[in-house]
Amino acid sequence: MARRAMRRCFTTPEIFERILLNLDIQELLFAQLVHTHFKSFIEQSTVLQQRLFFIPDPTRSTPELHPILKSRFPALFSLKRPDHTQSFYDFSEMTRKLDWFTDEFYRDRMIREDASWRRMFPVQPPAKLESIKIWSHHFCVSLFGHCVPAQLGSQYQHLQETGIKMGLLYDLVVHLHSATTLPRIYIHWQMFPIEGEGPREHDDLEENDGFEELCVSGTEKKELKNSITFYYQHGAYCDGRIENIPLLKINSPFISMVEEDPSTLLRFLKTPETDEWDKYMKTET
Repeated sequence: MARRAMRRCFTTPEIFERILLNLDIQELLFAQLVHTHFKSFIEQSTVLQQRLFFIPDPTRSTPELHPILKSRFPALFSLKRPDHTQSFYDFSEMTRKLDWFTDEFYRDRMIREDASWRRMFPVQPPAKLESIKIWSHHFCVSLFGHCVPAQLGSQYQHLQETGIKMGLLYDLVVHLHSATTLPRIYIHWQMFPIEGEGPREHDDLEENDGFEELCVSGTEKKELKNSITFYYQHGAYCDGRIENIPLLKINSPFISMVEEDPSTLLRFLKTPETDEWDKYMKTET
């Protein structure tokens, strides 16, 4: 009798789906390894694919960051805004301390081109990358250059038509990290309030390289919106250069595109009328 009831649970789609929905995301991913029936059922279930962040879930009223991706790439998911561009997060340093990076076997599995995390949305409901704002630090004169705003070019919008996926976001971070000196990043998830933010004195807002003007200020309330802003700062080359320790790359279409012809990054990012990219990123046009 008990065996018959259990068989009925596994063969009745509505019941089986409800059971699987009680699992957390990590358990649901592992459930696909139990049996081919489990894997096939989870892949064909819209609601379970939404639970895993593989397909959009526009019905969600409360946004959620992907808990597994957040633990794997903490530098990209901090909701605490830095006070200054020089306090942006060191993606390389933070990543190299993680368990998956220090374990060679785990690392090799993580950076596979077909790794499932690359197809996941980092936030649900999905959000598009609204813009990238870049600061260039002039070592030779010890001051910051102006910020270069950029957006995804219209010809590449299809890469994030339903929202940016983790693979593209990671590839963009890794490529910029490999192309510039001493890179630091901060990703502003605009659908969430900034952690620990409160009213700030005017003196605290001075000499922050214009970062306060481009980010949500604690002295004003701005409406939360379902989009992402990528803040990035790096050292500009003057008399010499400080070599980066590149992170592991992935043979992705985006990485291949910019490595075959570095100037394609300029077409990927809708660059304003400025020579900053040519000067600091050493691109060839």
